[in-house]
Amino acid sequence: MSAAATGVGPAFWLLAVGIIGGALGVVLLRNMVQSALCLGLVLLLVGGIYLNLHADLLAGFQVLLYVGAVVTLVLIAIMLIHNLAARYVVQTNQRWGLGAVAAVASGALLVWAINDTRWPVTLRPVDYSEQLRQFCLALLDKYILPFEVAAVVLLVALLGAIVFAQQTERSE
Repeated sequence: MSAAATGVGPAFWLLAVGIIGGALGVVLLRNMVQSALCLGLVLLLVGGIYLNLHADLLAGFQVLLYVGAVVTLVLIAIMLIHNLAARYVVQTNQRWGLGAVAAVASGALLVWAINDTRWPVTLRPVDYSEQLRQFCLALLDKYILPFEVAAVVLLVALLGAIVFAQQTERSE
């Protein structure tokens, strides 16, 4: 299939290369803060993939929930662990070669499965406005209380972590 038929353009390949580079940064960097920032970059670029697919709502959720909330909580957890942010973690594993072989074999199997599958291509635009309207109404009507409770619980956890970190620094 050609690139025009599948809708895969240069933006997709640029984002895909960035995601692979960021993922390698997550697993290869020894500083945990840098690794968490690479995770944030990967999640942000996945939001770019969603935008490339014209899924604006999913891109917004990706950036707000994963980049905004999850990466922030991961960074706070790293900062709370005493002096872990400044340390370089030495990772030693005697079976890294076996893991590399398994990763390459899994990747080859995945590439084979993707190339062997006939993917349906829809050339006409799909109108999701009614589904989006129903989703927004459910989120703002039926599920507003659980959504707000989750937000308050995360805020309280964040404030508690900050207070705990300040008390730990003062006691030292």
